[in-house]
Amino acid sequence: MELIPPGYLSPYSDMAGNPIDIGEWSTMFGKAERILAHTRVGRRFVSTVWIGLEFQRFETMVFFTLRGRRWSGSTALDQIRYVTAAQALRGHERIVCDVKARARIYRAPGRRTD
Repeated sequence: MELIPPGYLSPYSDMAGNPIDIGEWSTMFGKAERILAHTRVGRRFVSTVWIGLEFQRFETMVFFTLRGRRWSGSTALDQIRYVTAAQALRGHERIVCDVKARARIYRAPGRRTD
């Protein structure tokens, strides 16, 4: 039984952009190898991962912590998707720089940012 019929464009792709079926995608999605980069910046956490969608295979998001080590909440402006791993890694570094710059701008005098 063929899982992807001829002519059908799967909405899922592997890290190289090859079409895969939902079974392969769900198996890959559960593996740690899908993580490209994680960077902690004070109370923020920048994460870039493979998401395996057709034209947006990688995603960077910024999370923040509210209680101890619990990461929660993302901001819509800090979610960017990419087609290639190289674009995603460059984007990750750009976002990390932006988060660091914002931490310096919004830091109140005399208060810690971490």
